[in-house]
Amino acid sequence: MKPPVLAALALAVLCATAAAAPSEGSVPTVRWEMVREGVKDRRYLATLEGRLADATGPVADEARKFLAEIAAKIDLGNVDYDPISGGRLRVQPPGTYDAWRDRAAEYIVRLGADGSGQGPR
Repeated sequence: MKPPVLAALALAVLCATAAAAPSEGSVPTVRWEMVREGVKDRRYLATLEGRLADATGPVADEARKFLAEIAAKIDLGNVDYDPISGGRLRVQPPGTYDAWRDRAAEYIVRLGADGSGQGPR
């Protein structure tokens, strides 16, 4: 995607998910908070994937298995809420996404910036 398209997409998401309060500016809605959390989760996973690019060893193998487990649990066949059909993404039990984020952060730290599995120095 070209940067202007990304900016337009971000603006469209913001407009579609924020309620306007005239004297207070924009007030986040539940859906906006879900989008924000999803972006944060993706950043963690992208960082972990980057650390795994050239990483080897038991920690890297464990982290790759973890990413495969997450991928198997996410169904992208239904990508958005549709009020007419009632279709929704299958959600995980409460606390699952937080646990996944915590585990991804743990692997990021354990892999270290160079992917060596030596952690921070």
